[in-house]
Amino acid sequence: MNSLRKQKVINSALWAAAGDAIGWISELTDESGLQRRINDTYLLKPVSWNRKIGGYSGVTVSLPAGTYSDDTQLRLAVSRSIRSNGEFDTESFAKIELPVWLSYALGAGKATKLAATNLMRKDTNWFSNFYKSNGIDYTNSGGNGTAMRIQPHVWSCKNLSDRKYVASVIKDSLVTHGHLIAVCGALLHADALQYALMNGKPACPTEINGFIDNFTSVPDIIQEIYELNNFWLPNW
Repeated sequence: MNSLRKQKVINSALWAAAGDAIGWISELTDESGLQRRINDTYLLKPVSWNRKIGGYSGVTVSLPAGTYSDDTQLRLAVSRSIRSNGEFDTESFAKIELPVWLSYALGAGKATKLAATNLMRKDTNWFSNFYKSNGIDYTNSGGNGTAMRIQPHVWSCKNLSDRKYVASVIKDSLVTHGHLIAVCGALLHADALQYALMNGKPACPTEINGFIDNFTSVPDIIQEIYELNNFWLPNW
């Protein structure tokens, strides 16, 4: 990786975390909600705030300015699961990073937390995480929890133009979310990041339509991955 590419990756990672630190404060709320959270209706920079952690029965904690959410936490977890040769260690991510993450998770979605909990079972692997509990079903889980963590696959890709990160993005997504909407959303995000890193600008609608056309390759790639084709697909 040359110095320019390395700096782009570093900038991408830092801005993603910075955006998370602000976005987490203001997500899913309006001016009145923001007023309750930070005692102001306008947010320009990371600030300290209070957040209830653990749902309705959880505790309210004081978070210092710059605290990031599960999006960045899991982005770092994925980064730790990528080997020095660029290969994604799916087993390490599924059986080590995700279960341990439950002990420090901030702002996580129900599907991701349930997926991580189920992965603690000895008989559950990354390609067999078919959880179902309290109305949450793996095969119907199509949220954006995967799209928020897949950037490291693109950052670590040696040759961005060949899109070899796609298989890793698919495996990463299917560890926690079984609906292909989640997989396609993650791929769209990955291709948008790839485009930005290669061209130094965000993709326009025409290019984004091309990213969407790439979704047609997902079934073939799934069949090329041994664990997914032989174990995951028949059960899915």
